[in-house]
Amino acid sequence: LSYTDTAENGWFDRFQTRLSFRQYTEERRRQSTGSTTFREERDEVNTIGLGADWKKSAGDHQLFTFGFDVNYDDVDSTRSDRDLGTGVVTPRDGQFAPDSEYTAIGVFLQDEIFAFDPFLLTAGLRYSYYDFSFTEFGGGMEESGDFDALTASIEASRRFGDWNFSAGLAQGFRAPNLDDLAKDGAFASGTELHNP
Repeated sequence: LSYTDTAENGWFDRFQTRLSFRQYTEERRRQSTGSTTFREERDEVNTIGLGADWKKSAGDHQLFTFGFDVNYDDVDSTRSDRDLGTGVVTPRDGQFAPDSEYTAIGVFLQDEIFAFDPFLLTAGLRYSYYDFSFTEFGGGMEESGDFDALTASIEASRRFGDWNFSAGLAQGFRAPNLDDLAKDGAFASGTELHNP
């Protein structure tokens, strides 16, 4: 769902907010060569997202964009092993640790500067915050933590005919995600282990 307001009211020239719900499901069925165990795994990720941004011009020379975005992930991961000889089904922890949750929050500001025409100068700042929690495999203790960073960027661009040339300098930040923090599973011919 999204809502956009373009009525000029002094506070902003354009406002947009977005609310979303996303669901991702992955299922795997595995049986190793020569094994009598048939494994069924299921990961379901439900994500709620909220974002908003405002645009405000400062005369003819600057356009400010500022806003925020929030995403919350709730992960349900299950596994069951069925002995094909006896038919006995044994429930086990899924690939992701029980009660896995992950929240990502960002606040940003961008300034587009037209005063140096024919050059366009764009500068930006973003504060990012990430929070996670889960229960260790096998009914262990609860793990939780957070990461944050303030990053910046600046770019200059100029159009020459049909071509647009730009040069920029930007700082990036990638927080560990739930794959890094709370997932144990097989991949290719190896095993992936979590590291909170």
